[in-house]
Amino acid sequence: MRGLLCLALATTTAFVPPTTRQQLQLHATTPSGIVYEDIEVGEGKTANAGDYVSVIYETRLNGKVIDATGGGEAKVMSTGVQGAGDRPWAQFAVGKGKVIKGWDETVQTMRVGGKRKLTLPAELAYGDEGSPDGVIPPGASVDFTIELTSVDSDSGIIGAVGGTFALLAALIAANGVALQLTGHELREYLAGTV
Repeated sequence: MRGLLCLALATTTAFVPPTTRQQLQLHATTPSGIVYEDIEVGEGKTANAGDYVSVIYETRLNGKVIDATGGGEAKVMSTGVQGAGDRPWAQFAVGKGKVIKGWDETVQTMRVGGKRKLTLPAELAYGDEGSPDGVIPPGASVDFTIELTSVDSDSGIIGAVGGTFALLAALIAANGVALQLTGHELREYLAGTV
């Protein structure tokens, strides 16, 4: 009976795997209302809440590019930083409310190297107020293309900063001054609670 069920499923399901990674394109709508299409799926790490991600992006409103990184003058999100070279980027902590809700949700479902087109409903973009600079009007849905270029865990960043503080503490101690900083204090300092 089990063999017949498998045979029946095999004959009714006509799945043909793509021949290359580029042919795999995913079109979906999330329960929250984000409509997206994966242009490139990516094969790297995924981001979790608290991780720091770097993205290259383009923002479109009614089909017109209004903000972008990459090439020429780059505008970078107010919470991001600009990278060096030809491909400026934005960086932010995922799930910390540093960017619009739709970005927090989207990047957690991507892999490094992935590139995605998406449309965010107003409530996941700039809401009833619109963007602070007035470019995106209240209640507008917004289109983006996002490429996830890197994911760095919070603990990795704390470890790197902790190593730097340890080196500084050793240099200061060598000059006769003692400095004590615990991991807990470092986490609080980095989180901005101290």
